[in-house]
Order: sequence, then C-alpha cells, then structure tokens
Amino acid sequence: MADRVMIYIDGSNVYHSLKSVFGYTNLDFEAFCKKLARRRQLVRVYYYNAPVDHTKEPERYKEQQTFFNRMRRIPYLEVRLGRLVYRNWPAERAYEKGIDVKMATDMLTHAFQPLRRRGARQRRQRLRRCASGGQGHGASRGGRAVRRLLVIPTPAGRRRQGGKDRQEVLGGLLEIKANGLLKATR
Repeated sequence: MADRVMIYIDGSNVYHSLKSVFGYTNLDFEAFCKKLARRRQLVRVYYYNAPVDHTKEPERYKEQQTFFNRMRRIPYLEVRLGRLVYRNWPAERAYEKGIDVKMATDMLTHAFQPLRRRGARQRRQRLRRCASGGQGHGASRGGRAVRRLLVIPTPAGRRRQGGKDRQEVLGGLLEIKANGLLKATR
C-alpha cells in the first residue's frame, strides 16, 4: 500500500510569500497539492485562513468569499477558518487570531486519531514511542500511517528561524513557479 499524506497550508503566509516574491498570488492549489503528494495517496488538504469582516472591507470580503468557494470545490480540500481582529482599524492592520492554534490542534488530533480505536495499554505504548522518538504514528511501517506535510512559508520580509528558513521557502516558491503552478495574473 502506498504512503498516505495530509497537507496543512497556512493560507495567509502562502499568500503574502507569493505576493512579496512574485508580485502575484494566483496559485493552482489543486496542482500544488498533487505536486506535494507526489506518488503518495492524498487523504486530505487543510487550508487555514481568516475571513475578512464584510462590514469593514466589503469588496475584499466578496473577493475572498469567491476564493474560498473555489477552494471548497477542490477534491479533498477543507477550508478551516479562524478570525481577523480589527483593533484600531484602519489605522492599524487587522491580524489573524487562532489560525496557528487551530492548525496545531488539527495536526495533533489527526496524528493520534486512530489511537482511539485501540485499548488504553496500546495507546500508552504508542504515545511513549512517539515521545521518545521511536516509531510513532507517522513512522509506522504497516502501510496504515499517514505522513503529513506542513506548508507554512514565511513571508520574504520576515524570518522565523534565520536565513536558512527563508532560503528554503524562496526555493520552494521558485519551484512552484518553475512547475507552472503559479499563473501570472495581476
């Protein structure tokens, strides 16, 4: 049985990375996810973002809802929404709240979900192996494991873990463009 994969995408970071590197953001997410999955079975794609407030930014809200509806039509893709906080808006930009926590919670929940079907003793043994770096859920050789890919590009203007992280992100974005997954529409 082929490896199975789930993909987690922080939509806001992907958007800002594409915009800062290429100046446009029209990524073919369906082709992008197939490229990430390669020959593995794609189980699910989770796309995380925060909807714009329709009372504060009606035009942007309308465009974003059109985008979310297009995303919902992609097979295996689920749009997961957090919220935008508008503090002192429009003097200050709105910021996302809850996206990172929602993504991390989903990853942990999905990583250990199959454990619920087993007895408490097996569950404890499995958790100990995961914690100790042994064979955990994602490292199982039984063909049942789901390997997860985490896609969180850092916008070019920010750095999370030094210059190396930024270089990897830019390299990945350039590969996306080279493979024709990004269409130049401004």
